[in-house]
Amino acid sequence: MNKVYFKTLSKTNIKIKVLVHIVGCWLLLFCFSCQSQPIDKVLLELPMNIDNVTNFRLEDEPAANPSYDYYDKKLAAFITINFTGKTEQEKMYWDIDNPSGYFSYYKGVTEPYFLSNEIKKHLLERGLDNYDITAMVIYKKDIQIYSDDDLEFLPDDLDFKPDAYTYLYHFKHNHWVFDKAEKIKKD
Repeated sequence: MNKVYFKTLSKTNIKIKVLVHIVGCWLLLFCFSCQSQPIDKVLLELPMNIDNVTNFRLEDEPAANPSYDYYDKKLAAFITINFTGKTEQEKMYWDIDNPSGYFSYYKGVTEPYFLSNEIKKHLLERGLDNYDITAMVIYKKDIQIYSDDDLEFLPDDLDFKPDAYTYLYHFKHNHWVFDKAEKIKKD
């Protein structure tokens, strides 16, 4: 009777060991998928519909690129979306010295860099497919916050913690692809 009991117990132990290994593998897969969750969350949350964007701007420099930024409360992050021309011709369109580019339409306008609706109109007329679209994400946890009012400022106006990172994404084939994380250098 003891031999039969031990044979049954051995078969049960083998089944339990196999089950433990399977459960262990599933747990490892689950843990690794949880680690990438912030990136996946950002990828799903970043908008690529510019219809409601009201704060397009151009940098105040000769070779300007259209961009807009905002604070996303759901992600607790500052997000800047940049549009860089894929061709030299597209890049030159936004150059301040181009006699037939964007700025040629607004001679005499005090600050054509901030005509959001006009910048958006020109982007759409030229076609978003002609641009490399990138997103720069900076999480609230990486910003030295003095008060909630600080969240209204652009990322350039904020102080960053010593170990702060910026996360870069590219919009390719109708979805966001994580590129890299870069440590923010303090001036």
